[in-house]
Amino acid sequence: MGNGNFVNYLTVPSSSRFSNSSSTSKAAVLGGNAQPVTNGDVYCVKILTGGYAWLQITSAGVPGVSGPGFVFRLNTTLNYCGYEQSKVDGSPYAPQLVFNGITSNSYGIAVYPSNGAATSIFVSDGGSTTSNAVACVHVFNAVATPVATFGISNLNSANGLAVDSAGATIYVADAIGKKVSMFAMGTWGFGGSVGFGAGTLPDTIPKANQAEFFSPEFVAASPNSGTYPKDIYITDSGTGGFADVLVANYPTTSSGPATTFWNGQIGTSTSSTGIATDGTTVYVADAGHNQVETYDANGISGNTWTTDNNPFNPKAFLGPQGIALDTVASPQLLFIADTGNNRVVEMTTSGVFKATWGPSLGGSITPSTFNNLTAIAVDGATPPNVFVVDSNNYRVLQFKGF
Repeated sequence: MGNGNFVNYLTVPSSSRFSNSSSTSKAAVLGGNAQPVTNGDVYCVKILTGGYAWLQITSAGVPGVSGPGFVFRLNTTLNYCGYEQSKVDGSPYAPQLVFNGITSNSYGIAVYPSNGAATSIFVSDGGSTTSNAVACVHVFNAVATPVATFGISNLNSANGLAVDSAGATIYVADAIGKKVSMFAMGTWGFGGSVGFGAGTLPDTIPKANQAEFFSPEFVAASPNSGTYPKDIYITDSGTGGFADVLVANYPTTSSGPATTFWNGQIGTSTSSTGIATDGTTVYVADAGHNQVETYDANGISGNTWTTDNNPFNPKAFLGPQGIALDTVASPQLLFIADTGNNRVVEMTTSGVFKATWGPSLGGSITPSTFNNLTAIAVDGATPPNVFVVDSNNYRVLQFKGF
Protein backbone atom coordinates (compact mmCIF):
# COMPACT_ATOMS: atom_id res chain seq x y z
CA MET A 1 0.00 0.00 0.00
CA GLY A 2 2.82 2.50 0.54
CA ASN A 3 4.15 5.48 -1.37
CA GLY A 4 2.26 6.11 -4.61
CA ASN A 5 0.04 3.01 -4.43
CA PHE A 6 -3.69 2.46 -4.40
CA VAL A 7 -5.78 1.40 -1.48
CA ASN A 8 -7.92 -1.45 -2.85
CA TYR A 9 -10.07 -0.09 -1.37
CA LEU A 10 -10.22 2.43 1.44
CA THR A 11 -13.93 2.39 2.41
CA VAL A 12 -15.48 5.34 4.17
CA PRO A 13 -19.03 6.05 5.31
CA SER A 14 -21.24 7.77 2.77
CA SER A 15 -21.78 10.61 5.23
CA SER A 16 -18.07 11.45 5.35
CA ARG A 17 -16.95 14.90 4.27
CA PHE A 18 -13.32 14.86 3.23
CA SER A 19 -11.20 17.74 4.46
CA ASN A 20 -7.78 18.50 5.85
CA SER A 21 -8.81 16.87 9.11
CA SER A 22 -7.12 14.97 11.91
CA SER A 23 -8.25 11.36 12.04
CA THR A 24 -6.17 8.60 13.56
CA SER A 25 -8.25 6.00 11.71
CA LYS A 26 -7.41 7.56 8.36
CA ALA A 27 -3.75 7.80 9.38
CA ALA A 28 -3.75 4.08 10.08
CA VAL A 29 -5.45 3.16 6.82
CA LEU A 30 -3.42 5.42 4.58
CA GLY A 31 -0.01 3.88 4.95
CA GLY A 32 0.40 3.44 8.70
CA ASN A 33 3.69 3.52 10.60
CA ALA A 34 5.43 0.94 8.41
CA GLN A 35 4.76 2.69 5.10
CA PRO A 36 3.79 6.28 5.83
CA VAL A 37 2.06 8.34 3.22
CA THR A 38 4.02 10.91 1.25
CA ASN A 39 2.88 14.24 -0.11
CA GLY A 40 1.55 13.75 -3.62
CA ASP A 41 0.42 10.14 -3.14
CA VAL A 42 -2.85 9.32 -4.86
CA TYR A 43 -5.38 6.81 -3.53
CA CYS A 44 -8.66 5.43 -4.76
CA VAL A 45 -11.52 5.64 -2.29
CA LYS A 46 -14.62 3.47 -2.62
CA ILE A 47 -17.77 4.99 -1.15
CA LEU A 48 -20.06 2.52 0.64
CA THR A 49 -23.14 3.71 -1.21
CA GLY A 50 -21.43 3.40 -4.58
CA GLY A 51 -18.94 5.32 -6.66
CA TYR A 52 -15.31 6.24 -6.16
CA ALA A 53 -13.26 9.26 -5.19
CA TRP A 54 -9.75 10.35 -6.12
CA LEU A 55 -7.71 11.37 -3.07
CA GLN A 56 -4.31 13.08 -3.04
CA ILE A 57 -2.19 13.58 0.08
CA THR A 58 -1.26 17.21 0.79
CA SER A 59 0.35 16.70 4.20
CA ALA A 60 1.41 13.44 5.81
CA GLY A 61 0.54 14.25 9.42
CA VAL A 62 2.08 12.39 12.37
CA PRO A 63 1.43 8.61 12.41
CA GLY A 64 -0.67 7.65 15.41
CA VAL A 65 -1.31 11.29 16.30
CA SER A 66 -2.88 13.09 13.38
CA GLY A 67 -4.17 11.97 10.02
CA PRO A 68 -3.01 13.17 6.64
CA GLY A 69 -4.45 16.20 4.93
CA PHE A 70 -5.76 15.60 1.46
CA VAL A 71 -7.78 16.92 -1.43
CA PHE A 72 -10.35 14.81 -3.23
CA ARG A 73 -12.68 14.60 -6.21
CA LEU A 74 -15.92 12.59 -6.38
CA ASN A 75 -15.92 12.54 -10.15
CA THR A 76 -16.31 9.00 -11.39
CA THR A 77 -18.32 5.83 -11.04
CA LEU A 78 -15.43 3.76 -12.39
CA ASN A 79 -13.21 1.76 -10.10
CA TYR A 80 -9.60 2.88 -9.78
CA CYS A 81 -10.84 6.45 -10.18
CA GLY A 82 -10.13 6.75 -13.87
CA TYR A 83 -7.99 3.63 -14.13
CA GLU A 84 -4.51 2.90 -13.01
CA GLN A 85 -2.92 6.24 -12.35
CA SER A 86 -0.95 5.82 -9.14
CA LYS A 87 0.73 9.17 -8.68
CA VAL A 88 0.44 12.64 -10.16
CA ASP A 89 4.19 13.15 -10.55
CA GLY A 90 4.36 11.16 -13.79
CA SER A 91 3.32 7.58 -13.16
CA PRO A 92 0.94 6.28 -15.77
CA TYR A 93 -2.62 5.81 -16.57
CA ALA A 94 -2.97 2.40 -18.17
CA PRO A 95 -3.84 2.80 -21.88
CA GLN A 96 -7.31 1.57 -22.77
CA LEU A 97 -6.73 1.04 -26.50
CA VAL A 98 -3.88 1.12 -29.00
CA PHE A 99 -4.50 2.30 -32.56
CA ASN A 100 -1.98 0.71 -34.92
CA GLY A 101 -1.60 0.73 -38.70
CA ILE A 102 0.04 4.14 -38.95
CA THR A 103 3.18 3.55 -40.96
CA SER A 104 4.85 6.96 -40.85
CA ASN A 105 5.09 9.92 -38.51
CA SER A 106 1.72 11.37 -37.57
CA TYR A 107 1.14 15.00 -36.68
CA GLY A 108 -2.58 15.25 -36.28
CA ILE A 109 -5.64 13.68 -34.68
CA ALA A 110 -9.33 14.57 -34.46
CA VAL A 111 -12.39 12.82 -33.07
CA TYR A 112 -16.11 12.97 -33.73
CA PRO A 113 -18.33 13.75 -31.98
CA SER A 114 -16.76 16.01 -29.39
CA ASN A 115 -19.86 16.32 -27.21
CA GLY A 116 -20.00 12.61 -26.32
CA ALA A 117 -18.01 9.42 -26.65
CA ALA A 118 -16.07 9.44 -29.92
CA THR A 119 -17.27 7.05 -32.63
CA SER A 120 -14.76 8.13 -35.31
CA ILE A 121 -11.06 8.81 -34.77
CA PHE A 122 -9.00 10.45 -37.53
CA VAL A 123 -5.19 10.14 -37.61
CA SER A 124 -2.88 11.75 -40.16
CA ASP A 125 -0.18 9.61 -41.75
CA GLY A 126 2.79 11.31 -43.36
CA GLY A 127 3.48 8.48 -45.77
CA SER A 128 1.52 5.24 -45.67
CA THR A 129 3.24 2.19 -47.17
CA THR A 130 -0.19 0.86 -48.10
CA SER A 131 -0.69 3.81 -50.41
CA ASN A 132 2.70 4.02 -52.14
CA ALA A 133 4.19 6.17 -49.40
CA VAL A 134 1.90 9.15 -49.89
CA ALA A 135 0.18 11.22 -47.25
CA CYS A 136 -3.28 10.22 -46.08
CA VAL A 137 -5.70 10.15 -43.16
CA HIS A 138 -6.77 6.95 -41.43
CA VAL A 139 -10.24 6.54 -39.94
CA PHE A 140 -10.77 4.25 -36.94
CA ASN A 141 -13.92 3.29 -35.08
CA ALA A 142 -14.37 3.38 -31.30
CA VAL A 143 -12.67 0.01 -30.79
CA ALA A 144 -9.53 0.97 -32.78
CA THR A 145 -10.50 -0.92 -35.96
CA PRO A 146 -9.47 0.77 -39.25
CA VAL A 147 -12.52 1.58 -41.36
CA ALA A 148 -11.25 3.92 -44.12
CA THR A 149 -8.28 5.80 -45.57
CA PHE A 150 -8.63 8.99 -47.59
CA GLY A 151 -6.69 11.87 -49.10
CA ILE A 152 -4.21 9.68 -50.94
CA SER A 153 -4.41 11.60 -54.23
CA ASN A 154 -5.17 15.04 -52.74
CA LEU A 155 -2.54 15.64 -50.06
CA ASN A 156 1.15 16.52 -50.30
CA SER A 157 1.43 16.08 -46.55
CA ALA A 158 -0.96 15.42 -43.68
CA ASN A 159 -0.52 17.41 -40.48
CA GLY A 160 -3.15 18.80 -38.12
CA LEU A 161 -6.80 17.73 -38.34
CA ALA A 162 -10.16 19.16 -37.26
CA VAL A 163 -13.81 18.21 -37.70
CA ASP A 164 -16.58 20.80 -37.85
CA SER A 165 -19.23 20.63 -35.15
CA ALA A 166 -21.91 19.63 -37.67
CA GLY A 167 -19.98 16.49 -38.56
CA ALA A 168 -19.99 17.44 -42.24
CA THR A 169 -16.37 18.27 -43.05
CA ILE A 170 -12.91 17.26 -41.89
CA TYR A 171 -10.03 19.71 -42.41
CA VAL A 172 -6.46 18.57 -43.04
CA ALA A 173 -3.47 20.91 -42.80
CA ASP A 174 -1.14 20.23 -45.73
CA ALA A 175 2.15 21.91 -44.81
CA ILE A 176 4.00 20.91 -47.98
CA GLY A 177 1.05 21.79 -50.21
CA LYS A 178 0.65 25.07 -48.31
CA LYS A 179 -3.10 24.68 -47.95
CA VAL A 180 -5.86 23.27 -45.77
CA SER A 181 -7.87 20.61 -47.60
CA MET A 182 -11.47 19.60 -46.96
CA PHE A 183 -13.09 16.17 -47.12
CA ALA A 184 -16.71 15.14 -46.70
CA MET A 185 -17.44 13.11 -43.60
CA GLY A 186 -18.60 9.59 -44.39
CA THR A 187 -17.87 9.59 -48.12
CA TRP A 188 -14.36 11.05 -47.61
CA GLY A 189 -14.64 12.86 -50.94
CA PHE A 190 -12.28 15.78 -51.60
CA GLY A 191 -14.07 19.11 -51.29
CA GLY A 192 -11.36 21.62 -52.20
CA SER A 193 -8.73 23.58 -50.34
CA VAL A 194 -8.23 26.85 -48.54
CA GLY A 195 -4.98 28.56 -49.46
CA PHE A 196 -3.10 29.09 -52.67
CA GLY A 197 0.39 27.83 -51.90
CA ALA A 198 2.24 31.10 -51.43
CA GLY A 199 5.74 29.66 -51.07
CA THR A 200 6.47 32.40 -48.56
CA LEU A 201 4.15 34.19 -46.19
CA PRO A 202 5.21 37.77 -45.48
CA ASP A 203 3.59 39.14 -42.36
CA THR A 204 1.22 41.39 -44.27
CA ILE A 205 -2.54 41.76 -44.23
CA PRO A 206 -2.95 41.51 -48.05
CA LYS A 207 -1.16 38.17 -48.14
CA ALA A 208 -3.27 36.88 -45.29
CA ASN A 209 -6.48 38.00 -46.97
CA GLN A 210 -5.55 35.75 -49.87
CA ALA A 211 -5.05 32.85 -47.45
CA GLU A 212 -1.47 32.44 -48.63
CA PHE A 213 0.10 30.00 -46.23
CA PHE A 214 3.74 29.33 -45.66
CA SER A 215 3.41 26.04 -43.75
CA PRO A 216 0.01 25.37 -42.14
CA GLU A 217 0.51 22.93 -39.31
CA PHE A 218 -2.49 22.60 -36.95
CA VAL A 219 -6.20 23.28 -37.27
CA ALA A 220 -9.00 23.92 -34.76
CA ALA A 221 -12.70 24.22 -35.52
CA SER A 222 -14.97 26.50 -33.54
CA PRO A 223 -17.79 24.54 -31.88
CA ASN A 224 -20.17 27.51 -31.80
CA SER A 225 -23.79 26.54 -32.21
CA GLY A 226 -26.02 28.08 -34.84
CA THR A 227 -25.74 28.41 -38.56
CA TYR A 228 -22.73 29.05 -40.78
CA PRO A 229 -20.45 30.87 -41.06
CA LYS A 230 -18.32 29.59 -38.24
CA ASP A 231 -14.55 29.65 -38.02
CA ILE A 232 -11.49 27.47 -38.37
CA TYR A 233 -8.19 28.53 -36.80
CA ILE A 234 -4.98 27.56 -38.57
CA THR A 235 -1.47 27.88 -37.17
CA ASP A 236 1.21 28.67 -39.72
CA SER A 237 4.92 28.55 -39.00
CA GLY A 238 5.27 31.84 -40.85
CA THR A 239 8.40 33.55 -42.05
CA GLY A 240 11.06 35.66 -40.45
CA GLY A 241 10.85 33.69 -37.21
CA PHE A 242 7.15 34.47 -36.72
CA ALA A 243 4.36 32.00 -36.18
CA ASP A 244 0.97 33.21 -37.29
CA VAL A 245 -2.70 32.28 -36.99
CA LEU A 246 -5.20 32.68 -39.80
CA VAL A 247 -8.93 32.52 -39.18
CA ALA A 248 -11.35 31.54 -41.95
CA ASN A 249 -15.10 31.09 -42.13
CA TYR A 250 -15.92 27.39 -42.26
CA PRO A 251 -15.43 26.80 -45.98
CA THR A 252 -17.25 23.99 -47.78
CA THR A 253 -15.76 24.71 -51.20
CA SER A 254 -12.29 25.72 -52.34
CA SER A 255 -10.48 29.03 -52.11
CA GLY A 256 -12.13 30.59 -49.09
CA PRO A 257 -10.18 33.65 -47.93
CA ALA A 258 -8.94 34.25 -44.42
CA THR A 259 -11.07 36.70 -42.51
CA THR A 260 -8.64 37.47 -39.70
CA PHE A 261 -4.87 37.38 -39.57
CA TRP A 262 -2.99 37.42 -36.29
CA ASN A 263 0.08 39.18 -37.62
CA GLY A 264 2.88 37.48 -35.72
CA GLN A 265 0.75 37.29 -32.58
CA ILE A 266 2.29 33.98 -31.52
CA GLY A 267 5.64 35.74 -31.56
CA THR A 268 9.23 35.22 -32.60
CA SER A 269 11.61 32.32 -31.99
CA THR A 270 8.77 29.83 -31.87
CA SER A 271 7.71 26.84 -33.92
CA SER A 272 4.56 25.14 -35.17
CA THR A 273 1.88 25.13 -32.52
CA GLY A 274 -1.18 23.09 -31.60
CA ILE A 275 -4.42 24.99 -31.30
CA ALA A 276 -7.87 24.47 -29.73
CA THR A 277 -10.90 26.69 -29.20
CA ASP A 278 -14.31 26.78 -27.55
CA GLY A 279 -15.40 29.51 -29.98
CA THR A 280 -14.51 32.32 -27.58
CA THR A 281 -11.06 31.55 -26.22
CA VAL A 282 -8.24 30.09 -28.31
CA TYR A 283 -5.60 27.89 -26.64
CA VAL A 284 -2.15 27.52 -28.20
CA ALA A 285 0.64 25.09 -27.34
CA ASP A 286 3.69 27.22 -28.10
CA ALA A 287 6.55 24.78 -28.56
CA GLY A 288 9.20 27.41 -29.20
CA HIS A 289 8.50 29.27 -26.01
CA ASN A 290 7.85 26.15 -23.87
CA GLN A 291 4.45 27.39 -22.77
CA VAL A 292 0.69 27.32 -23.25
CA GLU A 293 -1.08 30.56 -24.16
CA THR A 294 -4.65 31.84 -24.47
CA TYR A 295 -6.06 34.43 -26.88
CA ASP A 296 -9.43 35.82 -27.74
CA ALA A 297 -10.89 35.28 -31.21
CA ASN A 298 -9.02 38.34 -32.51
CA GLY A 299 -5.63 37.27 -31.21
CA ILE A 300 -5.47 39.43 -28.09
CA SER A 301 -3.36 37.54 -25.57
CA GLY A 302 -4.66 36.34 -22.22
CA ASN A 303 -3.07 33.79 -19.88
CA THR A 304 0.32 32.17 -20.27
CA TRP A 305 1.40 29.02 -18.42
CA THR A 306 5.01 27.89 -18.42
CA THR A 307 4.50 24.94 -16.03
CA ASP A 308 1.79 22.38 -15.30
CA ASN A 309 0.95 24.30 -12.08
CA ASN A 310 1.19 21.14 -9.96
CA PRO A 311 0.96 22.64 -6.44
CA PHE A 312 3.27 19.97 -5.01
CA ASN A 313 5.95 19.68 -7.68
CA PRO A 314 5.44 22.01 -10.66
CA LYS A 315 7.21 20.94 -13.83
CA ALA A 316 8.05 23.26 -16.71
CA PHE A 317 6.64 22.58 -20.16
CA LEU A 318 9.22 21.59 -22.76
CA GLY A 319 8.27 22.06 -26.39
CA PRO A 320 4.54 21.28 -26.08
CA GLN A 321 3.03 20.62 -29.52
CA GLY A 322 -0.51 19.32 -29.10
CA ILE A 323 -3.45 20.72 -27.19
CA ALA A 324 -7.06 19.57 -26.88
CA LEU A 325 -10.10 21.02 -25.15
CA ASP A 326 -12.94 19.19 -23.40
CA THR A 327 -15.85 21.63 -23.59
CA VAL A 328 -18.32 19.21 -21.99
CA ALA A 329 -16.55 18.96 -18.64
CA SER A 330 -17.27 21.51 -15.94
CA PRO A 331 -14.90 23.22 -15.55
CA GLN A 332 -13.60 22.77 -19.08
CA LEU A 333 -10.39 20.77 -19.37
CA LEU A 334 -7.20 21.14 -21.38
CA PHE A 335 -5.04 18.18 -22.40
CA ILE A 336 -1.50 19.04 -23.48
CA ALA A 337 1.02 16.90 -25.34
CA ASP A 338 4.16 18.07 -23.54
CA THR A 339 6.45 16.74 -26.25
CA GLY A 340 9.87 17.47 -24.78
CA ASN A 341 8.91 15.85 -21.48
CA ASN A 342 7.24 12.86 -23.18
CA ARG A 343 4.11 13.23 -21.06
CA VAL A 344 0.48 14.32 -21.10
CA VAL A 345 -0.73 17.12 -18.82
CA GLU A 346 -4.36 17.67 -17.79
CA MET A 347 -5.40 21.02 -16.37
CA THR A 348 -8.50 23.20 -16.27
CA THR A 349 -8.92 26.13 -18.64
CA SER A 350 -8.20 28.41 -15.68
CA GLY A 351 -4.82 26.74 -15.26
CA VAL A 352 -5.53 24.45 -12.30
CA PHE A 353 -3.46 21.26 -12.36
CA LYS A 354 -5.41 17.99 -12.61
CA ALA A 355 -3.04 15.16 -13.57
CA THR A 356 -0.08 14.10 -15.67
CA TRP A 357 1.12 10.76 -17.03
CA GLY A 358 4.11 9.29 -18.80
CA PRO A 359 6.66 8.13 -19.69
CA SER A 360 6.04 4.57 -18.45
CA LEU A 361 2.74 3.31 -19.82
CA GLY A 362 2.17 0.35 -17.54
CA GLY A 363 0.33 -2.85 -18.33
CA SER A 364 1.41 -4.97 -21.28
CA ILE A 365 1.85 -2.11 -23.78
CA THR A 366 5.10 -2.36 -25.76
CA PRO A 367 7.13 -0.18 -26.12
CA SER A 368 6.33 1.15 -22.66
CA THR A 369 7.36 4.77 -23.22
CA PHE A 370 6.15 7.65 -25.35
CA ASN A 371 8.37 8.78 -28.20
CA ASN A 372 7.60 12.23 -29.62
CA LEU A 373 4.03 13.16 -28.73
CA THR A 374 2.83 15.44 -31.53
CA ALA A 375 -0.92 15.80 -31.13
CA ILE A 376 -3.80 15.07 -28.79
CA ALA A 377 -7.59 14.91 -28.97
CA VAL A 378 -10.37 14.47 -26.42
CA ASP A 379 -14.04 13.58 -26.65
CA GLY A 380 -16.97 14.58 -24.46
CA ALA A 381 -17.49 11.28 -22.62
CA THR A 382 -17.59 11.17 -18.80
CA PRO A 383 -14.80 10.70 -17.91
CA PRO A 384 -13.29 11.86 -21.22
CA ASN A 385 -11.39 9.63 -23.61
CA VAL A 386 -7.98 11.13 -24.40
CA PHE A 387 -6.26 10.17 -27.67
CA VAL A 388 -2.48 10.73 -27.87
CA VAL A 389 -0.40 10.58 -31.06
CA ASP A 390 2.80 8.72 -30.15
CA SER A 391 4.43 9.70 -33.42
CA ASN A 392 7.78 7.93 -33.44
CA ASN A 393 6.13 4.73 -32.21
CA TYR A 394 3.63 4.98 -35.13
CA ARG A 395 0.54 4.59 -32.98
CA VAL A 396 -2.21 6.34 -31.05
CA LEU A 397 -2.97 5.49 -27.42
CA GLN A 398 -6.33 6.03 -25.75
CA PHE A 399 -6.53 6.89 -22.03
CA LYS A 400 -9.18 7.92 -19.52
CA GLY A 401 -8.93 11.47 -18.22
CA PHE A 402 -10.17 12.81 -14.90
